[in-house]
Amino acid sequence: MNRPLYAELDNTAVLSLAVKRRSHAPAHATNTSTAPPALTPRSNVSQVTYLAIDLDKVKVRLEAATDSLARIGNNLIETTVSADEPLLTARQDLVLAQNALKADHYPTASSDLQQASASLKKYANASHSAERQRMAADIDSSMPVGSNRDSELSTKIDGWWSSVTNWFSQHA
Repeated sequence: MNRPLYAELDNTAVLSLAVKRRSHAPAHATNTSTAPPALTPRSNVSQVTYLAIDLDKVKVRLEAATDSLARIGNNLIETTVSADEPLLTARQDLVLAQNALKADHYPTASSDLQQASASLKKYANASHSAERQRMAADIDSSMPVGSNRDSELSTKIDGWWSSVTNWFSQHA
């Protein structure tokens, strides 16, 4: 079953596109005028006036793509480690702090950063112990949040968030 995507002159974008193509086309040697040639039915011979899509073929391809996407779910690995809960909380608090900072809500940003620091201090994974302690101390030293250090603190929050996110990827 073929369905037209557009029919001749049904869509003004088609006509305007044809006019643009005409106006940008190189001038013919016999045409001494600087104005674009008039768009007439005879000059439209090489233009596309009908475009259709075969819905049956598209349906088959979309179903195949859907099946492929569904099979991706079979490749996901899901684990739940309660020991990582403080790390997840710290990462979320860092996002909240960044959003509050961008909205100039400095008390909220301070509170979110304090929560992130507290969560990092609770995180018990020994492989990140020294880095976690340094990050919590760095977060604590950035208090109180104020407008005078906005961009510097925003960059730091991005770095802290990236570090915490990398710790998650090391579990895989």
